Amino acid sequence: MKSGSSETENLLGSSVENQFLTAQTTTTTTTTLSKTRKPRWAVIFFHLFFKVVALFFYLFGGLFFENFALIFVLIILSVSFDFWTVKNVTGRLLVSLRWWNVIEEDGTSRWKFESKSANSINDTEMMDNTQPIQDSILNSQFFWLGSFFCILIWIVFAVISVIRLKFQWTVVCAVAIILGSFNTWGYIKCSKNSRKQVQDMAKNFLISETFSRVFANTNEK
Repeated sequence: MKSGSSETENLLGSSVENQFLTAQTTTTTTTTLSKTRKPRWAVIFFHLFFKVVALFFYLFGGLFFENFALIFVLIILSVSFDFWTVKNVTGRLLVSLRWWNVIEEDGTSRWKFESKSANSINDTEMMDNTQPIQDSILNSQFFWLGSFFCILIWIVFAVISVIRLKFQWTVVCAVAIILGSFNTWGYIKCSKNSRKQVQDMAKNFLISETFSRVFANTNEK
């Protein structure tokens, strides 16, 4: 009896060990075979374009136009175009995320998120069913750095305008900060939601595979 029990324990231990060794080998092989897609420079350009245009009008608009109202409108239009572009285009193409806010019939607000990684544990696309293609890390870096850095610049401009008692410019900065922060906050929530879903899927998959292989090997013996 002791011999049979010992043999069963060895089988279980060996199966679990093989499961993790196989997972590590698969990960290494996938990393080796994976290809990285080139950065989406055109998308990155438009991700930064309207941000730069808005800042340009804020800093140098007075050199071209004497009417503050016109400069105000140009800046607001620029940050509005940037909000729409980031929310509907560059976020989806650079970081594979999308968010929107839904107002229910009872008046409550509900966030909804969508991501490529939530639909695939590997978060990759396949070429010829052999080599996964991963998005360039530069896409993500330009997206997040561009978003945060632009908000930081507007905050600095807002503080300066308050110190100089130029409150009309403070209003401009406030609008830019609100739109940029709301968009970025939506993507932060979307990113956290995506990571949580991927972690849950990966954990459930690993547990399921481990137990199925352990019991399969036990039944065979």
